Amino acid sequence: MKKIFILLPLILCLTITQVYALNFGMYKPEEDYGLIDGFKINAGKKDRAEGKEFIQLRSDIPEEKARLEKEKASYEANKDQKADDEYQMFKFMLDDTIPF
Repeated sequence: MKKIFILLPLILCLTITQVYALNFGMYKPEEDYGLIDGFKINAGKKDRAEGKEFIQLRSDIPEEKARLEKEKASYEANKDQKADDEYQMFKFMLDDTIPF
């Protein structure tokens, strides 16, 4: 019986830590990276031949910079449309209209 009282909290703690370990560092807001996905590891022979660093920050990679600029440009292009949609939804809310 004593073994059960010792093993039960231990098993519970281990399962909880495994769930947190799976999700650790994987949250990615719009402009930022998590702890794990914020780095790129260049371990291949091709990367060494090109003279890349072994560990790079994602924000320093040229492809990632191009992708971020593209997302920023598309966000700026759709900014006015989003503002119009919010205004339209506010009008519907004031008129008690349900848009489909």
